[in-house]
Amino acid sequence: MGEAELLSPVTSPCRVVAQMVNYRSHAVDSGFDPDRVPPAFFRKTSGSITGPYATVLRPDGVRLLDHEVELGLVIGAPIPVGTEVTEENLAGLVAGLVIANDVSARDLQLPKTQFYESKSYPTFTPLGPRLLLTGATDLARLPGLRLTCAVNGQVRQDSPAADMIVTPARALTLLSRFQALEPG
Repeated sequence: MGEAELLSPVTSPCRVVAQMVNYRSHAVDSGFDPDRVPPAFFRKTSGSITGPYATVLRPDGVRLLDHEVELGLVIGAPIPVGTEVTEENLAGLVAGLVIANDVSARDLQLPKTQFYESKSYPTFTPLGPRLLLTGATDLARLPGLRLTCAVNGQVRQDSPAADMIVTPARALTLLSRFQALEPG
């Protein structure tokens, strides 16, 4: 019997919403002032989700792939439009956390100044290998979490969650201004 393949702990269809320029260090590396970067969100197709160790497939014509480690929030309760999410009520709304790899076709993204196409190809959102079901104690420890991305053994990103420009609670508040968020 062969080895089992680890699949994504999040299944599709689902709604994948991502945030641009999440970390202060990433903003500085990109030439932005982290205190002046407005929060901005974009969608990715749920068809981009794959397992944590799956091969990322480079589409024909794409030359520049980039990888970024992200913290994924799995919504556990409905968040109606206009909800104010705080550190105190976050645990009642977020069911879990998952590590995400946000793969980008930069040679498509940068000239077109868009995100959907360049980040939604099949295999461009590896998730896992675990989904951590969370409670208030876990979410309170979030600033101490360290997120690292290595590609073929080479570390490309190493940032503490405390380096985030917009906290998860604030991001969910901003998202709920224009859309309801459902569990899943």
